[in-house]
Amino acid sequence: LDEREYLQASSAERAARWAVDQARLTREKTLERRTRNGLALVVLVLAVGVLVAFIMARLALDQQDVAEDRLDRLQMLSRTDQANAALDNHDPELALALASSLLDAQGDPPPAVRQMLYRAAYTPGARLVFDRHGAPVFSVAVSPDGTLAASGSGRLNPLGVKQDNRIRIWNTATGEEVRVLDGHTDSVLNVTFSPDGRLLASNGLDRTIILWDVETGELLRRLEGHGDWVNRTAFTPDGKTLLSTSGNFFVTVIPVPGLSSADASVRAWDVETGEEIGLFDAGDEGHQGPVMSLAISADGHYAATGDANGVIILWEISTGDLMRRMESPGDWVNALAFTPDGSLLVSGLGKPSTGGSAPTSTFAAIWDVQTGERVRNLVGHTNVVSAIAVSRDGRSILTGSADSSVRLWDLASGRELQRFIGHAEWVMGAALSPDGQWAVTCATDGTARVWELTPGNLIRRFVVDSLPPIYAARLSDDGRIVLTGHVNGLVLVWDTATGQILHRLGEDSATHTAAVYAVAMSHDNTLAVSSDEAGAVTLWDLTTGAELRHFQAHPDSVWAVAMSPDGRQIATASGQPQGTQSDQDTAVRLWDVATGEELRRFEGHPYSVWGLAFSPDGHRLVSTSGSLLEDNSGSIRVWDVDS
Repeated sequence: LDEREYLQASSAERAARWAVDQARLTREKTLERRTRNGLALVVLVLAVGVLVAFIMARLALDQQDVAEDRLDRLQMLSRTDQANAALDNHDPELALALASSLLDAQGDPPPAVRQMLYRAAYTPGARLVFDRHGAPVFSVAVSPDGTLAASGSGRLNPLGVKQDNRIRIWNTATGEEVRVLDGHTDSVLNVTFSPDGRLLASNGLDRTIILWDVETGELLRRLEGHGDWVNRTAFTPDGKTLLSTSGNFFVTVIPVPGLSSADASVRAWDVETGEEIGLFDAGDEGHQGPVMSLAISADGHYAATGDANGVIILWEISTGDLMRRMESPGDWVNALAFTPDGSLLVSGLGKPSTGGSAPTSTFAAIWDVQTGERVRNLVGHTNVVSAIAVSRDGRSILTGSADSSVRLWDLASGRELQRFIGHAEWVMGAALSPDGQWAVTCATDGTARVWELTPGNLIRRFVVDSLPPIYAARLSDDGRIVLTGHVNGLVLVWDTATGQILHRLGEDSATHTAAVYAVAMSHDNTLAVSSDEAGAVTLWDLTTGAELRHFQAHPDSVWAVAMSPDGRQIATASGQPQGTQSDQDTAVRLWDVATGEELRRFEGHPYSVWGLAFSPDGHRLVSTSGSLLEDNSGSIRVWDVDS
């Protein structure tokens, strides 16, 4: 019994321990499961947090990119507006500088920037800046052949420290300094070339005139006789006589105790000998103040001089007699220039402001030489006009002013044609090139600038009501005729001199049933050829406007036509803009103008042919090709027309 009770008790104890162990295992498994679930939850929460953080960071980066793009666009638009404003203010140099910064920032410029760049590129501006003087530049002259310019400089304040006092001769095309002429002991106020370009005359505050050999730079002779500043010199057209004017005009603005204008004269000198041969003196009717300006008529008969009292006198050079007197009271006559026919005289007027007062005048005045009457004023400058030049054809006037601007005017109407901004200070001198295509000016900012007067200037605008879109245009070799091809199949012939339409080719017959893509004409302007989107080609008589021949040249659009120099052959080329080599006509075809027969076919281009041109002798033909869908697909081929 005892043994049985012992066994039962042992079994119960084992069962109790097992139950305890099972309970413990159950608790441990539960805890492990809970731990695993907790860790999984933590990992999930962390993963979600990381994902959310990544998404938020991505959104932030995207928003930053959008903000930066928006800022870049705003900056681009702002600079574009600034550049256009600079062009409106006649400052193409600033506009191009702003455009360059946009190019650096944007790479491929957007349309607004490209448009502004085109506008800036075709706006007249300085093509060259010469800044070797290091001091105010008072005068500039261009050699008769236009290859050289001479400029003279010195101190701005006659009472200040002397500066430079040299003449520098430089190449107008490159700006390269050719030579330096050193001979004056004070500021050089004026330089002028002789009519043959071999001599240069200079003059200035040291009261002397120097004649230089342009080729060698040698000082040939020094002309002395004036008792005060020598302000201007000018050669007569035969180059044998030199006229000069003198007088200290500084004292008329800023009185200096004990200082006055000791000599207000006009003198004539023999260029060969350097001797004084004449003194222009009209007594009380003559100049009573410093003589500041001088001009000689193209025929050499007359000289005009202007002084610091607003008096302009017309002299007969051969006799020294006073012929006419004109006045602009209270003004300085800063500059003078005759028109080529000698009928008009242009003067730059205005006495500088002093003590806060305004300048007396800010315009150039045009005078009738025969009557002495003022014809018109060129109004636009905001300060005194100090430099004048008249073109050789007599159609335009160039002015420079203390407002730092240079302006080109139409002489007949007095209308301002162009304005040139670049000088930082008073413009003191101006000269036009012999061909009138460019000008050179100088200023107290220490620079001389060469300006392009007509780069890309609009010559004629062709205007007609309801003109269909133009897909092709061609100018005749002599520049007298323009052909235009239109989207509705019309071909127009224009007179470039009048802008009038001479012929409307195909308007009645509707020859071209599709858009005209190319036009060409013969060298003698008697024949024209046009091609269209449907592959048709038409030959026209330009004299009568009649259709001579119409034929189907290609199965695809004809993008290019060319006529041989002798007018006997036509070349045509075609293709499909987005086609491949296998499904389009890419051959260049040669046609006989007289018969319309196909003479030859040139094959080899893999893609559409867009351009054609004959060589001047007609023995070679060049063609250009490429695909609009594939990069680096362009090709150029040169063909032997005869073979």
